[in-house]
Amino acid sequence: MAKYFGERWLMVGILCALLLWGCESKRLQVVARVGNDAITLQDLENEMLKGRPFHVVETFSLAQKREFLRKMIDNRLQLLVAKEQRLEQRPEIAIQLQDLRKRIAYRAAIDNGVVLKTINEAEIRDFYSHSRVKVRARHILLKLPPNPTDEELQEAMDKANDIVKQLLTGADFSEIAKQYSEDKMTAKRGGDLGYVQWGSRDPEFQRVVFALQKFQISRPVRTSAGIEIIQVVDRQVLPQRPYELAREDIIRTLSRRKQGQLREAYRNYVAELKKTNNVNFLQANIDTLWTWLSSAKSDSARRAGFLNPNRQFDTLSAKDRQMVLVQYKRGEIKVDDFIKLVQKMSRFGNPKPIRHRRQIEQILNSELEFELLAAEGMRRGWDRQRKYRVRYNQLRDQILLDEIHKREVDQKVTITDKQLRDYYQANRDNYKTPPQMEVQEILVTKRDVAERVYSLAKRGSNFDKLAEQYNESLVTKAQRGRLGFITPESHGQISRVASKMKVGEIRGPIKIGPNFSIIKVLSRKEPHYRPFEEVKAMVRRDLHQQLVQKRQQEWLAELRSRVPTRIFEDVLHHNMATDPKTN
Repeated sequence: MAKYFGERWLMVGILCALLLWGCESKRLQVVARVGNDAITLQDLENEMLKGRPFHVVETFSLAQKREFLRKMIDNRLQLLVAKEQRLEQRPEIAIQLQDLRKRIAYRAAIDNGVVLKTINEAEIRDFYSHSRVKVRARHILLKLPPNPTDEELQEAMDKANDIVKQLLTGADFSEIAKQYSEDKMTAKRGGDLGYVQWGSRDPEFQRVVFALQKFQISRPVRTSAGIEIIQVVDRQVLPQRPYELAREDIIRTLSRRKQGQLREAYRNYVAELKKTNNVNFLQANIDTLWTWLSSAKSDSARRAGFLNPNRQFDTLSAKDRQMVLVQYKRGEIKVDDFIKLVQKMSRFGNPKPIRHRRQIEQILNSELEFELLAAEGMRRGWDRQRKYRVRYNQLRDQILLDEIHKREVDQKVTITDKQLRDYYQANRDNYKTPPQMEVQEILVTKRDVAERVYSLAKRGSNFDKLAEQYNESLVTKAQRGRLGFITPESHGQISRVASKMKVGEIRGPIKIGPNFSIIKVLSRKEPHYRPFEEVKAMVRRDLHQQLVQKRQQEWLAELRSRVPTRIFEDVLHHNMATDPKTN
């Protein structure tokens, strides 16, 4: 049996590689060159697979794949300029890359020291084998009380066995589900669960459902939902990426299912690292920091810092900032480091002042764990594993692309006041207000009531009084149904109808979901051009975006003329064409 499964896995891998992506030697074929830099088929495939499922990428036309390749060529051209300018050696970029290396090492330590110790290779391969198939299933559910007694369980199983007997003697599954199933959501659909994929359901349920043949009915099976009787009505085999490419996504899926186990494994792993690194929180120094911060409440000279997290450390002396808060084998965390952490946190959300001592320890502990894990990842060489090197290179390239774009495009775009005014005059329609209608609405739930209200309104009854009496909207009832001024796009069907009405006109009943509306247009504001000063910021944004795009295209054209590039169309076409009609 083990030999059978081993051969089966080998054949699945070979077939996927040959039929879907081509053999490994083909994937290493060069599909484009940028100067002396080569782009392989594998590079292109990896780029297309970023954030996309395999079956979607497989449907890309040759033209779509060529467009991906052209963008990769443009990025390589820009990276050549970044290399010429030695951006990696600039202090501000070097700091970013140093931080990136630590983040990659931190991730590698968690993956190798926690995740892969909790999720084993056999689980990943088992998930992979089942993920090729999705099944459409229906079920009949008999619910169980919490902690059922043996008698309650036996009673439910006897009832389920009786249902199975009816099904096996020809009873219609859909009708039986409507009659007996206690799953209210699916019973009215004949028990239909739709398509189910591996990993989306209770483990016992999926074990049974994926073992069933088409139209086969299961014996009663106990799951977390109760007692279930399951039938598979359709099976579909999906295109599948090679195992190496699918593995990371599978690990992420399994991680979501094992969050509790992973949290426990993480705590144990970090505790061991703290022990081996002789971690020491200097409680007296932490107390001193907290005493200083908490005393700011009553110290008028420092109260502004207590209330404003961006200023709460302003009056600390250089000596205070060197006080050590945490010591460990490979380093220490000082007050100055702590301040930088708080400031860094403030950049990624609403800054909050330190108002409890435990906040200090939480921040210190979080940083300590990051440092220990990053150091462990580097010490063990996990960060040099291929997938982490690839990830580092991708993120490094993005940092360099952002920086070179800023230098060669953003900083070379300047806008004068005259350009702003000229752009505004040429594009005034973009800064024109839409027509607005002041609308009053009476919303009711019954058509006959709506028709009666509409009839009364058309015969001249006071609309305000009708709104007071009949309007059922909780939002506008106190305002006698007044919606205020609305635009043709702001209120869906109400807006579309009101935009075609005259002042004083009444229309209805208008079907709005399960409800009905009668509306009256009280007044209108016709479109008008907004003055330049009012929309100046919008004009600047729009013009800047246009000029940046123009500069980007000019710069890329310059690079293409300077650096030889070539797409090997025969390699692209013969290995990646999926749509013979597209070229």
